[in-house]
Amino acid sequence: LEEDKLSSDEKILYRSFISAHARHKEKALGGINGAIAKAYRRMLKLAHLYATRPDKTIVLEPHAIKSGILEMLDGARHSVYVVSPWIWGVEEIVERFETLKGKNCDIRIVCRPAMQDDKGHGALLAKLNELNIPAQLNDHVHSKFIIADEVEVIFSSANLTATSLERNVQHEIRRHELAIV
Repeated sequence: LEEDKLSSDEKILYRSFISAHARHKEKALGGINGAIAKAYRRMLKLAHLYATRPDKTIVLEPHAIKSGILEMLDGARHSVYVVSPWIWGVEEIVERFETLKGKNCDIRIVCRPAMQDDKGHGALLAKLNELNIPAQLNDHVHSKFIIADEVEVIFSSANLTATSLERNVQHEIRRHELAIV
């Protein structure tokens, strides 16, 4: 393969494949073949998902943030990774998580632990746990982003809270570019 003739996105997929192959070089031939097959399937999945998403950057203005998140979640097929310090009052988003989980979508969430009298965020963490979507808790997380299918990302100033998504003035950038994701 002539790597210099590949686009930047094709190079990322190709290097991902080569990296997976290199990690398993030391294993027995059957293991290598299995690793190659797994890496190849992942590369094809990412290439397909990437090809079916719009190739653009969208700036989501305050009134469109929640609908942009819901649209991205509705389009997710394999994985959703969420980082938001606080999550509460966003039942539609939690419903999407539940639907995706029912379709065997890999959902990973990083947020802060609930504070002692925080019934909103604490209740949401309990609901996620009931849905078998445990959150990784981190006292210092401040970032806010969502990644769908490893090919699309939303970077935001908004927490996943009713106040942030429905009242405060926030902005988000939604980008579909492998190098950024």
